Amino acid sequence: PVRGLADVAHHLAAAGALGDAERAIDYNLRAARAAMAALAFEQAAAHFRTALALGVESPTEQAEIQLELGTACHSAGSWGDAIEAFTAAAEIGRAAADAEMLARAAIGLEDACWGEGRSHRAALELLEEASAALGGAESTLRIGLLSALARVLAYRGDHGRAEIIRANAIEMARRLGDQRGLATLLTRAYSARGTSRLEDIVEMLTESWALGHELGDLEIQSE
Repeated sequence: PVRGLADVAHHLAAAGALGDAERAIDYNLRAARAAMAALAFEQAAAHFRTALALGVESPTEQAEIQLELGTACHSAGSWGDAIEAFTAAAEIGRAAADAEMLARAAIGLEDACWGEGRSHRAALELLEEASAALGGAESTLRIGLLSALARVLAYRGDHGRAEIIRANAIEMARRLGDQRGLATLLTRAYSARGTSRLEDIVEMLTESWALGHELGDLEIQSE
């Protein structure tokens, strides 16, 4: 099925102006998502780029595709490309005053910067901008935002603020029953080493592993 979708998407895109651009975009998005499901991340990224190049009109849809492109590039280990995609999504979210889009882009950007080992300053600025735009209402998205913010702050040396944000986010995740968000927060407890008791860090990592096992999430367990 992946190969079939990819072939149709390729032929429709190659037709260019002579073809049906909307149909070509649709098939490239289908092919990209099928490739993601099959863990063919580079192929997925190529289809997402083709869909964008074909002229997606809606800014909201453009931003959603940029987020998916960022995720595909991140999964493929193409950190620089992921950073570009998440930055593009953030710009659209900012222009549309879409706080949720801005927050999702900020979370993706921080993770991509982390993967590449790049300076976290841009990610920190975007996370703080998104946090202000999103407001203080509790949600799984806010938990993800705070999780990313705590990690950036810890590795920039602002351990006091990072600890407060992490503790608040953990409490929020427990209240909302957000197991995945909680597991991610607890996994990132390693960023508190040197400023927290080793016993506390080990306890958080142990709980995170147990949650990852319960969720069937090998990435959380391996982390």
